[in-house]
Amino acid sequence: MSDSSYKERVISFRISLIVATFLILGYLAVTVLLSNQQELRTIIIDIYNEIFQLLATFSLFYGAYHSKGYGKRVQTAWIVLALAQLSFAIGDIGFAYYDIYHGEVPYPSLADPPALIFPM
Repeated sequence: MSDSSYKERVISFRISLIVATFLILGYLAVTVLLSNQQELRTIIIDIYNEIFQLLATFSLFYGAYHSKGYGKRVQTAWIVLALAQLSFAIGDIGFAYYDIYHGEVPYPSLADPPALIFPM
């Protein structure tokens, strides 16, 4: 694999940093600007959390895909981390569903098993 073909496939650090900065600034803006509109703030923050969870999942799968050259054990480790993060994201989607549509999260709920698979 040549260096030029590798550089074309990899997402640049600069672009990743810009996207992360905008996401964090947007999250902070929502937190500050909607401080007295609790219901709307909860909905937007739940959606932001899902975006963060799914981006982390995508990033781990991306790392697993590009770690092929380092050996099967390294790639397997990345895949296990990505699946754990995906499981947590699924649980968080269930939590957001209960939080947004029902106003509270029952215990126990269907969102608990996927979230519990995630190793802390």
